[in-house]
Amino acid sequence: MDFSLTNSEKSEGDTVQKEADGDVAGWMGHCHGWTPASYLMPKPVKKVKITAADGKTDITFYPEDIKALATLYWAEAKFTTKFLGSRCEYADRSTIPADADTGLWDDYKCFTVNPATLTITIANQIGIRKKNLIYDPDANGQIWNQPVFDYEMSFYNPVTGSSGVTGGLSASKVSILKIKENSTNKFLNFVARKASSKTASVVGVNMTVKFNFENPPQKGMNSKEENIDSRDYKYVLELDEDDNIIGGEWTENKHPIFIWAPAENEEPRGYGDDKVKSFDGSVEELKALTKVAKSASKNRTVLGAVVRYFMEQAK
Repeated sequence: MDFSLTNSEKSEGDTVQKEADGDVAGWMGHCHGWTPASYLMPKPVKKVKITAADGKTDITFYPEDIKALATLYWAEAKFTTKFLGSRCEYADRSTIPADADTGLWDDYKCFTVNPATLTITIANQIGIRKKNLIYDPDANGQIWNQPVFDYEMSFYNPVTGSSGVTGGLSASKVSILKIKENSTNKFLNFVARKASSKTASVVGVNMTVKFNFENPPQKGMNSKEENIDSRDYKYVLELDEDDNIIGGEWTENKHPIFIWAPAENEEPRGYGDDKVKSFDGSVEELKALTKVAKSASKNRTVLGAVVRYFMEQAK
């Protein structure tokens, strides 16, 4: 009744960087919470009615309400992650150290995810293991977390630019010696300078990554179709003499800056989870957990047992 969760969320807004008008930046939010929740919890599609702790007030939680609670829980819970990349801290992108010939970023804090890392990670996690992952699609100074669910790849010859679809990798890769001889192409000269000493050949890659994007919340039982977005990336991979991927270079300063996923087979550890391990929706249990729930609210989160109950009822 004292709006402890609402007030704690508002107080968080006082601590973050503001836009010129004094408001919180429009891109800021809990995307690090909704992304793992979006594929590690069942999608709520039904409303759930519950009687409050006073034993008389009925409250209806709609699917979008339940998504919001799950988002907040995952955003504040502790869990082990597998993480690749970093955050580029340059506020002004024009000041990032870059190669004089190509304009490509030379500071690895902003180069972040190598094309080799992107290819190996996505091909194994999405293509082979059929698991999801999360990434920030753009190196634009803002931080976005998006759940990836699909990708497409094709090869091209980095010297001629022609696609090798019919011949696949063998029709598109070029020996590193031929690359080094191509002295008129500034980008290929850049690749040759950067390439590992074990590089035998290079191949051009066009990759499209598909992911879910945020939808504005809807009232009541209204819902929207899944919001699907994608990014196209172009890069060159370095291959050793056995065609193992050993490195790569982006062709432009447009690429992901980090990739991550929660460690598998591990439950998130939220505030109060050690005290409230289960919840059956009854008034008696609500009364018993009210004190812990208020404390969780003041710490900008919600109880995992309650979230899991709603998710199970609403799926």
